[in-house]
Amino acid sequence: MKLGIIGTGKIVEEALPVLKANGYIQLAGICAVNNKDKATLLARKYNINKVYVDYDAMVASDDINFVYVAVVNSAHYEYARKALAGNKNVILEKPFTTNLRDAESLIDMAIRRKLYLFDATTLYHTPTFKFMQKALSRIGKPCLAHANYSQRSSRYDRYLRGDVAPAFSTELEGGSLLDINIYNISLVVGLFGMPTSTKYFARRGYNGIDTSGVAVLNYPSLVASCIGAKDSDSPSYAYIQGDAGRIEVEGRPSELRKVRVITADGAEEMELDNRHRMSYEFDEMVIIYSGVHYDEMRNLLITTKNVIQTLDMLREE
Repeated sequence: MKLGIIGTGKIVEEALPVLKANGYIQLAGICAVNNKDKATLLARKYNINKVYVDYDAMVASDDINFVYVAVVNSAHYEYARKALAGNKNVILEKPFTTNLRDAESLIDMAIRRKLYLFDATTLYHTPTFKFMQKALSRIGKPCLAHANYSQRSSRYDRYLRGDVAPAFSTELEGGSLLDINIYNISLVVGLFGMPTSTKYFARRGYNGIDTSGVAVLNYPSLVASCIGAKDSDSPSYAYIQGDAGRIEVEGRPSELRKVRVITADGAEEMELDNRHRMSYEFDEMVIIYSGVHYDEMRNLLITTKNVIQTLDMLREE
C-alpha cells in the first residue's frame, strides 16, 4: 500500500508512528490542508516521501494508490469522493460521513470502480470485537446494553472561552455524538445491527453543539444506552446483558482492550497486547487488500452504512 495522507491534525499525529511501524505500508505523501509547515515537520520526522500543498496533485500521483482521509468531519465526503474519482483506494477516518446519503454515494462509487474503501473505526478490527461477536450466543437472549465513553476534551476550556475548535463546531459537524459517542453506537450496531427506533438526549453548549449526550437504541428484545461526553470525565466501559450471562468491556469502547464473558459455566477473558489500538485496523486493511478479499470489505461497509443511518436517526432528534 502506497499511502498518501490528507490532514495534519491530532489523529494523523497518532496514526503516523503506527503506519511507520507497519512493514507493508509505504508513506508516499502527505498533503497539508492549511498548514504546510506542520506537514513538512511530519514528513521529516516519519520519512514521508513528498509534501503536497495541492490535493488534486497528490490524488493524480502514480506514486500513491491509497489515500488516508483525516480532516474535519464536514470535509470527509468531498476528499474521499475526489480520491475515488482519481481511482485511489481510500481509508476514511470516523465518522465515515456525516449523513447516510454521502455514505451511500461513496460506497456505490467505490464498488462501481472496484476500489477499496475502508472505515477507520478501530474497534471492528480488534480480536476482542470478534470474540464478543462469537460470545453473544453464550449469554442467552440479549436484554440490555450500556456503553460509556466520556473524556473531557483538551479543547473544552478553549470552547468555554469562546474559541470554538472544529470538535465543537456546528458548521464543521463536530460534537459528542459524531466524535466520541460514535464508538459506543458502532459497538452496539456492529453487534446487533440496525435499531428499530432511537432517541437522543443531548446536553447543548452555547452554540448548540452537543457537548455530551445519551443515545438510546431500541431493538425488538434489547434496549441500549450509549453515553458520550466531551465536557466531563468518568470511567469508560461497556456491558451487554443477556438472560444467561453478560459481556463486560473494561475501558474505552474505542479500544476494547479487555473483554470478559461471564455465564453460569464460568468466566472467559480476552485482552489485547500492548500494541497501539490503530495497529489492528491497519494490519487488517493490509490483509484484506493484499489478499484481494473484496467481499470482506463490502461486508464491513454494510455495518458502516448501518451506523451512519443510526446516526442520522439520532441527529433528527
